Order: sequence, then C-alpha cells, then structure tokens
Amino acid sequence: MIVGILGSSGCGGTFLDWSLHYLSGNVENLVINLDKRMRTIITDQTIQAISNNPLHNKTAHGHKKTHPNNGSLKEIINRFRQNSEYNLHTFYYVDSMLPEQTATTHNTIVKDYTDIHFIDYTFEEADVNIIFCLQYEKIKKLIFNFTDAILQKTGKHVTDLPLWDQRELLSLYYPNCIRGQTLKEKKYISTNRFLLNFNDAFFNLPELMPCIFKFINKTINESKWNSWITIYKKWLTINNYEFYRDLNTIVNNIILNNNMSLVKYDITFAKEVVIASKLLYEHNLALKSYGVLTLADNTTQWSTILEKNIYHNLTKD
Repeated sequence: MIVGILGSSGCGGTFLDWSLHYLSGNVENLVINLDKRMRTIITDQTIQAISNNPLHNKTAHGHKKTHPNNGSLKEIINRFRQNSEYNLHTFYYVDSMLPEQTATTHNTIVKDYTDIHFIDYTFEEADVNIIFCLQYEKIKKLIFNFTDAILQKTGKHVTDLPLWDQRELLSLYYPNCIRGQTLKEKKYISTNRFLLNFNDAFFNLPELMPCIFKFINKTINESKWNSWITIYKKWLTINNYEFYRDLNTIVNNIILNNNMSLVKYDITFAKEVVIASKLLYEHNLALKSYGVLTLADNTTQWSTILEKNIYHNLTKD
C-alpha cells in the first residue's frame, strides 16, 4: 500500500509519516532520497529503521521521509509501485508552488493516482498564523519564500533590512503567502482521500488516529500506543502549542491593556510577527516599534506601543 500525505511545510507531515509506520508496528521502511536542493532528482534509496523517538529540536526529522515535489512525484510513485517487499510505503508531498501557481495541485494529484490513499491536510483562516510560525521556526530556508514575495511587492529584500522593518513587512505579507499553500484550493471528497483538518490534527491527533488507520486499512499496534502518546505530547510541547492555543487571549489582553506574562510562550521573532499581524489585520492596529529589536514579555508593554494603523491599505495589501 502507498499512502501520500499532502500538506504545507511545517504542518506536521513528518510526524504523521513516522506515526503511520510506528503505530503499524513496522520496524523499517523504504525511503527514496532526492537531491536536497531541488528534490526533483532521485539520488538513491535506503532502508530506514523506524525510530522509537523521531523528535529533533522542534521537528520530527529524526525520521527520514520520502519528500517529493512536483518534479519528482511521478517517478517516486512508480518506484513504490515496483517494490512489494514492504506493506506500507509513505511519502510527504509539499507542492513546489511555482511562481505562476496561486493554489496547490492536490485535487489533480488525488484524481490522477486513484490507487493511492491520500491524507490531505485542510486549513482554516486562523491556521495561517500557526503555519507561518511553524515554517519560520522549523525550516529556516523557507524565509526566502516570504522574502521573494516581499521583494516583488516592495522592491526590498527583507533580510537586508533592520529587524523592526522585517517584523513589520513579514506581518503584512506572510498571510497571503501562506493562503496559497493552504486555503486557495477547494478540496473535493474522494474515496481515496482523507481530509485531515490541521487544527484537529495538531491539537487532537490521538482522537483522529483510529479514523486514519481505518482509512488506510491498517490496524494500530496497541503495544505502541502509550509510547506514541508520550512522543506526541513531547512534540506538542517543543512546538510550544500553548502559544497557538492562547493566541487570541494574548492579542485581546494587549488591546485591553490587561497584564499577562508571556514568558512561558518563548516569544521568538516569528511569534512577534504573528502577534503583530493579528493586531494589524483583525484590529487595524500597528506597533510603534522603530528601533526595537525584541518586544516585551508581557502584554501591557505591548499595549504602550499600539497605535491605529495609518500606514497600510489592508484591502490592497
């Protein structure tokens, strides 16, 4: 059987890929390796021992996955079809999002490969903020996805600007960059497609795993379940899930000038950008943060630098 995970970078596809093998009771799987820069050229294939713990920093990259894009998907699927040694092949597909694309090609892929079981992430508007933050913090090279978009809009390469200007421009332009990867393709229902709501998968994956395994006609190895739950909870913790869970509360407290400590959320630069973006797009409020490298770790200090947005036409931007 071949299972294809369709989703954006940072959505948890690697953790899900590992989970399918681990909870199936598999001890190893076939991984097709691609050129790391372009992922269009197959370099070799290896047999991977399934790890008992794939966590590495904020990712599950201790588990190696087959990770095709538009240019390598067909060849990878053919390779898997030709290999009958393993009862489960998986890949995690992230659309290359070529310059002319405004949405993913997931619908076409599901239609073209009817013999493959696809687990396809779906997203809601609120997920845009989480995906940006997860991408920025987990996969540093993805900063260029955002800088290219900003360069096209403003003529400025954001990484050459002071940090406070980077914060402002990213907060303004990342939402539309992420929407193309997540929201702009309307997904249809198909017998070979399991639509997996990202928010549910991120916060409540244990509740969904029995449904996913039923879809792929596999049985969960009960002896692995408790240890998997432990790893899942660690994965949530290292990704600071509390910040995303409490994001609306944080923003509301800033607006109302209610004192709330932000220390436990580890407010990184990416999280600053997300808060700034929500203030801008949902409340038309900007930050007077010129010259400020790091914003405060409590909401009242954020409140002191709030001002009405008079700089950006949000209906245009």
